[in-house]
Order: sequence, then structure tokens, then C-alpha cells
Amino acid sequence: RPSGDFEQGDLYRVLLDAPFEGIAIHVDGWIIEANDELQRMTGYDRETLLSKNALDLFAPQSRDLVMEKMRGGVTDPYEALGLNQSGEMFPVQIRGRAIVYKGRQARMVAARDISDFKAVENALRDSEQRFHDFARSGSDWFWEMGPDLRFTYISERFDEITGARSQGLLG
Repeated sequence: RPSGDFEQGDLYRVLLDAPFEGIAIHVDGWIIEANDELQRMTGYDRETLLSKNALDLFAPQSRDLVMEKMRGGVTDPYEALGLNQSGEMFPVQIRGRAIVYKGRQARMVAARDISDFKAVENALRDSEQRFHDFARSGSDWFWEMGPDLRFTYISERFDEITGARSQGLLG
């Protein structure tokens, strides 16, 4: 069995740097601790992060939302736009909670870069739109059924060709 001979500081750093999220601890918005993943996400080194206000890591259009969530003590995840050192924006999922850190009231925030998820979501939405555009433009009617053999989609041409109303068939 491996030994548990970690120094307290070592264990703290391992736990802070282990997550896949960028983590910051801040007091009144001023970052007092940051992990390696937050450095990677933002492009800032640790020393620079420790001189920043947490709101500086968000795009201007997301700052009011982030401030509202911080003030409200919201712990549920929400989405905002992150801002890296190069000025590039990227979508993040944020989650935070109030903590006591070194005897002071603070807030720990975890940020996950969701750029890949958003790219897949957008590609799926574009694909669905192309399918619906194709179905509307054709001279035939198209339908889609789920595994339970219920209609999930019926093209608008169905109503024109059959004279029936497709809305009653969905589901």
C-alpha cells in the first residue's frame, strides 16, 4: 500500500491542480489562488493571475451576469464567455461557492472550457437546419420516426400533398 506521506502544502497543491477545470479562489473579486488549468485556459502565468480581478477573465458582455451570480451566491452551473490573455473569447461553464480560505470569507470558482461542446452543438443545429431546408424545398414529403415508431418530424409538403394536417400525427 502506498504511503500517505504528503506534506500539507503538497496535498493542497495536488488537489488544486488535479481537476480538469480552471479553479480560482477570490476575495471580493481579487484572485488569491489559481490552479494550473486556469493558467492554461487564460494564458496568464500564476503571478499575473494573482494580480487580477476575476471579472478580468470574462468578456465584457458576460461581466454583469458573472457579478450577479457571484453576489447572489449562485452555486448552480451557468455559461459565460471567458477572455484569455490574447483577447480571444471562449465559452465556459462556471460554478462557484462560498468558502473560508485561510480564515477569510472567499469564493471558489471552477471554470470549464466548453468550446468543443459548443462546436458540436452548433454543427448539430446546422445539420438539422440543412435537413429541414432540404425537406421544405423538395416536391416530396419526408418524415422521421423515433425508435417507438412515432412521428418526430413531418415535412410541410405532407399537408399540401395529402390535404391532411400533419400536426395531429406528431408524437
